[in-house]
Amino acid sequence: MDWKAFVASMTTSLAWPVVAVIMIVVFRNQIRILFARFKKIGAGSLQLELADQIDKARDEAEIVQSEQSALPSSATQLDHATVELARASPAMAVLQSFKEVEALLLVIRSQLPDNKPHRNLNEVLGYLKGRDLISESVVSLFQRLRKATKSATHAAQESLTPGETFELIAQSRLLLEVLKTAQGRLAMRPS
Repeated sequence: MDWKAFVASMTTSLAWPVVAVIMIVVFRNQIRILFARFKKIGAGSLQLELADQIDKARDEAEIVQSEQSALPSSATQLDHATVELARASPAMAVLQSFKEVEALLLVIRSQLPDNKPHRNLNEVLGYLKGRDLISESVVSLFQRLRKATKSATHAAQESLTPGETFELIAQSRLLLEVLKTAQGRLAMRPS
């Protein structure tokens, strides 16, 4: 083998590692995000679905937050029992927070003036939205949180990070405060 063939052989065999290193350096942030997602895929599609639902719920919560001019600060404060439950069982803490939203919707359903006690929660939200007591984004946030809560309770125990747990709880609290405001406005309207 002469020196030209040797240089050509070395160049060919070293080209792909150099390109790989350049690609890693250029796309390191995107690769880091991708690997974070792969960790969630671990136990199957439920973790991937959960991560997707959390992202979508975050987007909806930001829209609802921007629409609300003044919410009480209690929407972001967590009591000691909720924090302890979130540490012990993240999925149960998320489920409990969402159950509070559902419980409030059931109370609102009993207060609706049209005497239809067998409405489902989507119909209650539709009624509130139809009377301009809540926006479409509030309905969307409810749907996203419902899906995220379902995914969280069916996924593996370690599937929720502490940050995701507290984020979903905070989003449920936000929704709870918006619905309490709508409930107060509903009570002030004539039948």
